[in-house]
Amino acid sequence: MDITADQELDCYSAPSGINPKAIIAIPLIAIISLIGAFIYSFAVVYIPIVGFVNVAAMFFYAMLMGKTCTVMAKVFKDRSLLSLFVVGGMSGLLALYFVWATFVFAFGMQNDVPFDFVGLLLAPADLWEVICAIGEDGWYSVGGGTPSGFVLWAFWIAEALVIVFAPILLSVGNIVDKVLCVPCNNWAEEDDGLVMFAPPADEAVVEALLNQDRSCLDHMYAADGRDGVYFRLDARHCSQCQDLYTMSLQLTTITIDKDGKPDTKDESIVEHQLISESFFNELKNYTLPERPEIEREEQQEEHLEEDNAHFHENEED
Repeated sequence: MDITADQELDCYSAPSGINPKAIIAIPLIAIISLIGAFIYSFAVVYIPIVGFVNVAAMFFYAMLMGKTCTVMAKVFKDRSLLSLFVVGGMSGLLALYFVWATFVFAFGMQNDVPFDFVGLLLAPADLWEVICAIGEDGWYSVGGGTPSGFVLWAFWIAEALVIVFAPILLSVGNIVDKVLCVPCNNWAEEDDGLVMFAPPADEAVVEALLNQDRSCLDHMYAADGRDGVYFRLDARHCSQCQDLYTMSLQLTTITIDKDGKPDTKDESIVEHQLISESFFNELKNYTLPERPEIEREEQQEEHLEEDNAHFHENEED
């Protein structure tokens, strides 16, 4: 089923530009980043399970930074994509610098070569010189060898990319589905799955729904876990001014792959379309009927035949 919104829709427009308040979050993020960097570096240097610990610690630290940037964005009401990219990028670069400084500090302690940690932070050229020296000779052994040179730098570059981009991608990914009421400076309340309905539905039904005509749902059925195709309608509304209401609609299709596992595909039809308060209340107070069991069985048989046909087509290919 291929349904898209072809008509011009009035949708929510997020704030643009850099949120000055969000810049205040960077020192707070830096403190958390520094604490996490110490834990990360000392775990990598002192726990002798090379490989697993390195990767696990890297992803833990990346997730910590992403979560921290997300929380700060929520606290400082930052919904601007540009601002999220700037704050996330600066936080990622700080996190990478702290990781290098704490790693060299921990490496020096392990090898009885004391470094002045504050001196490392304030002397990036000296820090870089030490890193290059470690990269040339390597610092740990695995499988009877010591990774160094190109091999070690390849891992370090991959690590740097994860640490720098994680705060950007995770904060943007977690915030982009939220709606900020700018006049109230308040996050809109979320009503996910406000209405979930299963076909029969076509372009006309979707178009009527986008035109805020609730009556198009009168011949729909409530969707549940047994439906292979269904529509999901999410809503957002500001509880303070009660003047901002949005609706998002997506089509979910569940098929069975050749291994017998469900494969879910979500297709966005519209995101954060502005709707009226009356239409929102209509949707919130509307209850869809359950699909008759005999009709559900017929539909499941149709889906099974479609999945089998799709499976045989893949086998032939």
